Amino acid sequence: MLSLERAAGAALTQRAEQLTQDQTHAKTERDRFNAGVRSGAVLVSIPIAGSCSAAADTPTTDGNRHQARAELDPATTAALGAIAGDGDDATGQLNACIDAYNTVRATYHVQTE
Repeated sequence: MLSLERAAGAALTQRAEQLTQDQTHAKTERDRFNAGVRSGAVLVSIPIAGSCSAAADTPTTDGNRHQARAELDPATTAALGAIAGDGDDATGQLNACIDAYNTVRATYHVQTE
């Protein structure tokens, strides 16, 4: 039984370290995105219905139709990026919890149902 506990503990520690690495990588990517938004190197636009002018139209992938787009201001882009980042972090944490549960269940051969 002690060897099972050690194996489960090692697997859980490894998963926790992987989560920390994933979170660090994600934070680095978010910081890079936010720096690009602040510097103006990253611009985010969304399609809009209708068109105010022909200059606002940009070609779509099929090349035959035009679609009006609106560029988001940097503060809105950063706010949306933060919301997405928080969601990604929460999803990663929940997946780590599921992995931990499955590790313990598999280690101790616990039957569900």
